[in-house]
Amino acid sequence: VHNAQAGSCHPLARCGSATCSRHQQSTTYIKSDRDRQSASSPFAQWLREVASAGQQIDVCLIDGDHSYWGVRRDYIQLRPFCRIVMFHDVLDYDVGLFADGGVPHFWSHLIANVDDRSRAVTILGSASVYPTTLGIGILLPNTKGIAMVDTDFTRGYHTPVPRPLQHEGVLQQDQETVLTPSAPPPAEPVEPAQTAQTMPKRTARCV
Repeated sequence: VHNAQAGSCHPLARCGSATCSRHQQSTTYIKSDRDRQSASSPFAQWLREVASAGQQIDVCLIDGDHSYWGVRRDYIQLRPFCRIVMFHDVLDYDVGLFADGGVPHFWSHLIANVDDRSRAVTILGSASVYPTTLGIGILLPNTKGIAMVDTDFTRGYHTPVPRPLQHEGVLQQDQETVLTPSAPPPAEPVEPAQTAQTMPKRTARCV
């Protein structure tokens, strides 16, 4: 995570690249447990320090947990602190085969909740590869200078996404369930038969 000093970088949204010299930026490396939502985790403690100091992180890259609820949880936790948020594998065909739609499902849902679509940039790694692989999604700052959506995931036409039990209760401000307009709300949170997301076997591609 890079947190550049105020005024040491040109805005990414304007020039597309940062021009920070090594001595003008600070880099923080944090080795934390898997449960980043734990109030006692090193990562959570560091976020509190950032908030108490009135600082912001220039760019946050979210990668690792490729499930829909995993990436959504990470985004909800980080968005108050980040000017720009980047997401990995937003166009990856194999990740999209996850039971909950994975990162591609989340990215399309996020875009549906951004009024100014120029703030949501999708980068395809190679247009000559099919099915699509990888992909980077970039959410640029709003008028307040942070990477927030305009409506909190209340828009978009998506199939129901069950929230695994390990994600229940960790997002107090994010309690709605993603449903199609005609779908009734579930009585109880439903845990998928397989909560651990594994990468499906990659299919052959033509270049």
